[in-house]
Amino acid sequence: QAEDGIRDVERSRGLGDVYKRQYQYRPDISAVVHAHPPYATAFACSKIELPQNLLPESIVKLGEVPKTFFALPSTMQTAVVAEPFVLRYNAFLLKNHGAVTLGRNLEEACLRMETLEHLAKVAWLSKLLGEVTELPEWAVKKLREIGLE
Repeated sequence: QAEDGIRDVERSRGLGDVYKRQYQYRPDISAVVHAHPPYATAFACSKIELPQNLLPESIVKLGEVPKTFFALPSTMQTAVVAEPFVLRYNAFLLKNHGAVTLGRNLEEACLRMETLEHLAKVAWLSKLLGEVTELPEWAVKKLREIGLE
């Protein structure tokens, strides 16, 4: 047992187990990127929600980007918390930790992470300027249709 009370067996598991299982449940996914980009992670650590309908490219490339509950990093707790998000979303924030994106290949998963960080940065800067203006609902609907193609 380690000093922090987390057993080595628990530490060695975590998101890796979820990522392996997601390949079984989501045949459209062949790559996962887990990172800690600063702006996206700031939203993961904040009570402020990441605006979902701010940029056309984020709607098309990412879809909805939810935030998980908190789980201790690199433990089975993380796997349990992340699994329903892996099964349903292409990108999500790990509460107080970082971000995860999924893709048909590594390039798509990386581009989604880049898009997620861009969205978070633009949202952050927009909030500094004042009220954030999201896209109109008709445009969001059309962009979601494009994203499904």
